[in-house]
Amino acid sequence: MSAHPSNPQTSPPNDAERATCCAGEKQPSAAVLAHEGRNALQRSQACLEMLALEVQNQPTASDLVRRVQIAQDQMARLYEEVVSLLPEE
Repeated sequence: MSAHPSNPQTSPPNDAERATCCAGEKQPSAAVLAHEGRNALQRSQACLEMLALEVQNQPTASDLVRRVQIAQDQMARLYEEVVSLLPEE
């Protein structure tokens, strides 16, 4: 999600977004996109681990965090499968 002056709540652009922001500029490589995707997955996993510690004494919240972690693990496995299909650069 790109930052936009009219919406300060959005996050700043990442490397892949910066690489595609302007027409006519070089498109990001598969390696750049793969790297950015892994970064996002790792950040979400780290946040889920911190959240799990915060809610460890709350059974309902802990269960929800566990379910999100399972889904995130599945997404990471699928992501790695897709990346493995990309041509090497």
